[in-house]
Amino acid sequence: AHVLEIKNATLQNLYHKEPLTVDEVFNKLMEYKEATGRPIYAFFGPTAASGGYYIAMAADYISADRNTTTGSIGVIMSYTNVKGLYDKLGLKSVYITSGRNKSMGASDLDLTDEQRAIYQGVVDEAYDQFVGIVCEGRGMPETTVRKLADGRIYTAKQALANGLIDEVTTLDEALDAFC
Repeated sequence: AHVLEIKNATLQNLYHKEPLTVDEVFNKLMEYKEATGRPIYAFFGPTAASGGYYIAMAADYISADRNTTTGSIGVIMSYTNVKGLYDKLGLKSVYITSGRNKSMGASDLDLTDEQRAIYQGVVDEAYDQFVGIVCEGRGMPETTVRKLADGRIYTAKQALANGLIDEVTTLDEALDAFC
């Protein structure tokens, strides 16, 4: 699945990676554009969502296959709480920590309100950054992006109608136009 085409270099399978990795790739692409003055063209294959969409915000033009799933503009942080299972089995972990929040997110502990607020702050900050990247990359006002950035996915046709991509085409047609 091709996510980005840059002259003859291809970045593949970047559609759902860790935020740090995604931001590093995005920043490297922006450095490449700045250093070379060359435009970046993106082509979305089957999936270019979340991190893949974020990275594509470095592109000057985005094409997508008609069967593309894209969008998923948002941030999620999750953990599995197995406290009930541990209780049922009579298991209990013991934590010796340097602070009351050091063990937050441990799978056998419930989150306190404070810890939930800490995690929400991290998610909110990452979300605001993602929204800003989309605003800049697509030249859209923040209010418009926030309406679109509720985490949902979009078909290529929906993404085009909402200004998230520039055209729906085939890879061959996109490569012909890019090169």
